[in-house]
Amino acid sequence: MPSLNDVSYIDFIRCLSRAMDLISRAVVNHHVRVGYLAAQLAGDVGLSAEVQRDLLVAGLLHDAGALSLKSRLDALQFEHDGMAHAEAGYRLLRPYQRLRRVARYVRLHHTPYRELARNPDSPAEANILSLADRIDVLIERGAPLSIQIEHIRSRIQSQSGLALDPRLVEAFLDHRPGDAFWLGAEQPNKALCTPAPERLEQERLGVEEVLDLSRLFSQIIDFRSRFTATHSSGVAATAVALARLVGFGDREQLFMHIAGNLHDLGKLAVPAEVLDKPGALDDREWELMRDHALYTHQVLADLQGLESVAKWAGEHHERLDGKGYPFGLGKWDLSMGSRIVAVADVFTAVTEDRPYRNGMNRADALGVLEGLAASALDRGVVDMLWKNFDEINEIRHDAQFEAARLFAAFGAGKEAA
Repeated sequence: MPSLNDVSYIDFIRCLSRAMDLISRAVVNHHVRVGYLAAQLAGDVGLSAEVQRDLLVAGLLHDAGALSLKSRLDALQFEHDGMAHAEAGYRLLRPYQRLRRVARYVRLHHTPYRELARNPDSPAEANILSLADRIDVLIERGAPLSIQIEHIRSRIQSQSGLALDPRLVEAFLDHRPGDAFWLGAEQPNKALCTPAPERLEQERLGVEEVLDLSRLFSQIIDFRSRFTATHSSGVAATAVALARLVGFGDREQLFMHIAGNLHDLGKLAVPAEVLDKPGALDDREWELMRDHALYTHQVLADLQGLESVAKWAGEHHERLDGKGYPFGLGKWDLSMGSRIVAVADVFTAVTEDRPYRNGMNRADALGVLEGLAASALDRGVVDMLWKNFDEINEIRHDAQFEAARLFAAFGAGKEAA
């Protein structure tokens, strides 16, 4: 199993950006392009390598708060709640030490230049994120970028001194059609780096930072609905407890915790109204729901250093009899890690409240698990849960209670920490 220190910071953050793109085709590459543009513009005006890195990350994460507020991310239309989703993003990001400055940039990315200039405590470079965001919003999806550049330049120039810092606008206008700046903007995923020679964005993450950032991911996923606000926390805690009981070592348990936090990453592609629907899903809604496991796997699959996490998280709806999804794998294909996450997911799902029912009691929950044992779920893992039900259920309950506290604080306008 690879070391967690082999995980690239920027690649890990880009996973969330890719997942956010699942919400709508209209926003594909929005976050990664804003990150690219912000980093390039920061380099143009001579900002430090640290600031360039943080603006790159801020671009990748700048609309994270919109997901929890059900903003119109599908159309990139935030005029009606721009400040609200910027503030929500700040509250989500600020508790993480590495993201403190990133959070401030996100908080201010809809604040006009004139207002920033009046407040000496506001970082002036936050307007770079505003500029990068406005540039990308002006890009018409489906049309060649090359024929849009002059229109974009004109529109940006018209906002100089009002919404945008004149010095930044001047630096932007120095980039003519056909230069490297615009070539990179056409394929930002291939140019996602800062101009600084230090390339701080390629720093490697330590164990605790991977866990912290995976918790951030789970909050962005789960906080979209009060019915899912604690789900990933419950799955992660249950999966770690089961992994320990079946003999996984400390490092494997750490991977299991991360897999539990990220297993529903693909649910960002599922509309909130489907997640919250009080009745049975129709065929189209059920298809949307089923696809989330495939998206989870696809988003995580290329992340070097977390290959096991991608496998365990992406296979949590596979079945031993081969009738699961998304790949239809069978018992010979499924590792113990995938089997553990599958049991943890079912256990958490049946014991927590959902839009259409209250959480099940012990007897009913065990009845569901028993009914799925052998055909869908691993018998040995189910038996382990059965034998240690009270201990595991208490661990799950405590984890979900803490997640509910964080969700309540977030909903009340406080930091999710």
